[in-house]
Amino acid sequence: MEKIDLRRASKETKEAIRRRAIRLVEGKTQKEAAVLLCVNKNSVNTRHKNFKQSCLKGLKEKPQGHKEGIGRLLTSNQEKQI
Repeated sequence: MEKIDLRRASKETKEAIRRRAIRLVEGKTQKEAAVLLCVNKNSVNTRHKNFKQSCLKGLKEKPQGHKEGIGRLLTSNQEKQI
């Protein structure tokens, strides 16, 4: 069975799969849950760990990418001049 690429899935779809993974882990191993959901075992492991630490807040999607202002070559004043 082919794994699902969740990078392009909607936030709702991702959260639903995460919730299912947590429910499945209660009765199965993380590897079995990953196979049933067609996702990577590491993904199930990470979500389960986040859930144990932060409950449902741990399943929400976190912002990705660089923080604003990080990696810039120009200061904000220099950008305004341009």
